[in-house]
Amino acid sequence: MAGKSGQETPHLRVRIEPRLLARLEKAREMNGRTLTGEIVQRLEESFRREDQQALITATISRMLQMLDALPDNSLLKLAKYMPPEERDRFLYNLVTKPVTKPKEGLK
Repeated sequence: MAGKSGQETPHLRVRIEPRLLARLEKAREMNGRTLTGEIVQRLEESFRREDQQALITATISRMLQMLDALPDNSLLKLAKYMPPEERDRFLYNLVTKPVTKPKEGLK
């Protein structure tokens, strides 16, 4: 079986619980993939999620360093004192959500 780079793709034999195999078979049918294709897709997706989480963690860490550099009276600096989960969600939203302008009349 040739891989994308022209090299032979290694074969891997694994044991798998029947209930998990049944779930994979069902997902494979729903997604129109081979069993191997479904397994590979799911493995690749799990690594993408790990990579994303590492990037988010690094970004939050960097943002916390930046918060330390702000003046003590800065509202953003208060994020440093939030519970970690709430702080991380706040900082994540700050980075990923578009900034909206306040409605007219509000100052």
